[in-house]
Amino acid sequence: MKMRISEVAKIIGGDVEGDAGREACGVSSLDVAAEGSVVWLERRRDVELLNGKDPAAVICPPDVELEGRTVIRAKNSKLAFAKAVELFNPYRKHEPGIHPSAVVSPGANVHPTSAIGPNCCVESGADVGAGSVLRANVFLGLGARVGEGCLLHPNVVVLDGCELGNNVTLHSGVVIGADGFGYVRDESGSHYKVPQAGRVVIEDDVEIGANSAVDRATLGETRVGRGAKIDNLVQIGHNTVIGARCIICGSSGLSGSVTVGSDTIMGGQAGVSDHVNIGSGAIIGGKAGVISDVPDGKFYSGFPARPHRENIKMIAAAEKLPELIKKVEELLLCIEKGNEKG
Repeated sequence: MKMRISEVAKIIGGDVEGDAGREACGVSSLDVAAEGSVVWLERRRDVELLNGKDPAAVICPPDVELEGRTVIRAKNSKLAFAKAVELFNPYRKHEPGIHPSAVVSPGANVHPTSAIGPNCCVESGADVGAGSVLRANVFLGLGARVGEGCLLHPNVVVLDGCELGNNVTLHSGVVIGADGFGYVRDESGSHYKVPQAGRVVIEDDVEIGANSAVDRATLGETRVGRGAKIDNLVQIGHNTVIGARCIICGSSGLSGSVTVGSDTIMGGQAGVSDHVNIGSGAIIGGKAGVISDVPDGKFYSGFPARPHRENIKMIAAAEKLPELIKKVEELLLCIEKGNEKG
């Protein structure tokens, strides 16, 4: 697909400087900057990477000077480039209909504009909304609901009674609604399973990465708020509530009954203990261990998680411990020698 730079700029929300009539045929990274492609330059110091290269256009912020090149200037240049990538790499379209190998219960409600792929299973009472796509081997349990415009990649599981809003994307291996991890010891000392009778609700515009799991509530709901983005290999425990537009990075784990406010960011491999409340707009550093509440808008890191500045000071102090111990040992030795002379 070829497109004039003027057309590209109009779609991605930028202003052209230079030859607006040049044609672009794709996008490429700055280090490649293939001829005829659109590239993104975020920082002035990276201008040298363009030496000897002739991309069709460079997307950049308003304050980056580029002489002799066709430029698309955008206030949010990263967003503009994301739209350019999408423009030249459109999402795959799926033809509506039910594949012959799919098993769809007569009691299920499948919208005629949805697409049900090979070997899918849709149980009784399940509902698939308009324009939604279930790729190969997706399973929908009894009474599960998939809203409009959803995309469920191969081997996704949405178990009984769980609900997806509109425009939800679940990547391969995601499991929605497995039993929460709840046990109590009986008289013999064995682990007695606590029935998990609740459900999971995933609100609109949520995306969940590959092999992540959101467990059903013991009672009530486990909920992921509108616009939240969850990375691969994330575990969300029963009765946890994730606020709107949160970002949770890979290999993080949230125990049961955690509450996370809106617009919070959680770094990779972070862990949160049960019944902890994390405020809105908070930042949790990678590998942090959160065992107590975090106020709104605060940056916590380390284990146990504490305010980031405090954690950095403690790390810096810990690095001085070997030298400090050596000095203390020398002082003790001097004291001992002094006592011997006395």
